[in-house]
Amino acid sequence: MNNKLYLKSSEWYKYYTGDFHDTRKNQFISIFYQVKDIIIKTDISSVLEFGTGRNVSKAIIEHFGIKHYSVDFDNKRFIPDEVSTIMEFKSDKKFDIVCAFQVLEHNPLDSIKDHLTKMKSLSKEYVFISVPYSGRWISINLEMNFLPTRFGRWRKNIFFTWPRLFKKARPIEQYRLREDKYNPHWWEVGDKNLSKKDFTALIENSGLKIEKEFHNEYFPYHLFYLLKKTSINQIT
Repeated sequence: MNNKLYLKSSEWYKYYTGDFHDTRKNQFISIFYQVKDIIIKTDISSVLEFGTGRNVSKAIIEHFGIKHYSVDFDNKRFIPDEVSTIMEFKSDKKFDIVCAFQVLEHNPLDSIKDHLTKMKSLSKEYVFISVPYSGRWISINLEMNFLPTRFGRWRKNIFFTWPRLFKKARPIEQYRLREDKYNPHWWEVGDKNLSKKDFTALIENSGLKIEKEFHNEYFPYHLFYLLKKTSINQIT
């Protein structure tokens, strides 16, 4: 591990600690969702995660004794187990679950089926992704504690999402000319040419079926899909 990156005097330490700003509390709930099923499901004991960034999920998952292998194309800011992109990654080993959280949108939309197919090929059972949702939302959190027992506590989050009235179109040709081509969002679910229905079809055409689809209810911009491999005779 490159401990210099974690020195408080280092140029990256401020970047690493950005997740702990008060403005990012609701986004941080996505870390909970990234690890929840991995930890709870009894049939998951090995994880491959692409785009692991600061390795927050890795630290929590490994705390529970689950094997986690991290892959990221950037080893200047981050410290992955292996430096690679999804499409360039090679392994003879299969993992119980293969993950990519807020990663796929940094690649052109016409490559996403290939990315999902590659992730599926590395998985024994599950593929788990989150992607940005460009629609609109309202999220309201209500919590009351009015009796001195656990039965007096009531908690409810109510949220609504809906498509943009004027859907966003992205300057794809400009992105193709950039040196930092992995930096922009080439697409988001809810864009002009990518509805939720469109993205569901893309997933299913990759030979995967949706086990769960959900938003981080505190920050609905993060849209999660827990996917399972389909057998050959299930694919139409």
